[in-house]
Amino acid sequence: MHNADQFRDRVVLVVGAATGMGRSTAKEFAAAGATVVCGDVNPAVHDVYREDVEGAGVRGFATKIDVTSYDSCTAAVNETVNKFGRLDVLVNLAGIIQVAHDVETLPEAEWDRVVDVNLKGQFLMAKAAVGHFKQQRSGRIILISSIWGREGWPYFSAYCASKGGLIMFIHALAKEMVEFGVTVNGVAPGMINTELHQKSLRDEAEARGWTYEEVRDKEWSKIPMGYAGDPVDITHGIMYLASDEARYVTGTNLDVNGGIMMR
Repeated sequence: MHNADQFRDRVVLVVGAATGMGRSTAKEFAAAGATVVCGDVNPAVHDVYREDVEGAGVRGFATKIDVTSYDSCTAAVNETVNKFGRLDVLVNLAGIIQVAHDVETLPEAEWDRVVDVNLKGQFLMAKAAVGHFKQQRSGRIILISSIWGREGWPYFSAYCASKGGLIMFIHALAKEMVEFGVTVNGVAPGMINTELHQKSLRDEAEARGWTYEEVRDKEWSKIPMGYAGDPVDITHGIMYLASDEARYVTGTNLDVNGGIMMR
């Protein structure tokens, strides 16, 4: 049975905590008693910390993290360890959506922007933290992949490539860290009703010359459960992978997608 108090002595760093799935994750870990560090390049992360972490009566702090900068990632990890003596869970939800383009019209700068955040940013954040996890010989690393990393989708080639690469990175890192008692896993969301998802629908509508409603209805009709998920649905998957119940799970990508893709 899940122990609701098991996170009370855990230090959790949530990257991408300012909005959407990241905010939901920070809030739920705080409600479970964890010490929560909220990181994001978006300054709204400080409001999230005050409302959802301090408001829950637990410890932590908010900090700016730019995942495209190794120095920024390292500073956040070091500040966490210096303040609390350890880091138990790293959850990196930092990610961006691609502006919809077919490959012929996709600007090189847009490809680089997406890959720098969604793939290289996951590498840099993990690189900054793995030394601490190795010294502790314990910990959980949880990264956010996507169903779009399992299959290519038109107009979003850069996004699919970044998430597909991330799945392979999760597998490689999991094998590296297993001897140190550290698990590395991913959560692969489907269509989750966040601001980013809504933006992708608007961008696709513009690229195709359709209305937003036409694209939304077309995409959501693919979901067997009939609706886009809520950010907390991803949070629940993350918290399972961070829990003691997932001690024998590593190198997986947990599908949370309403049945849109089954493997």
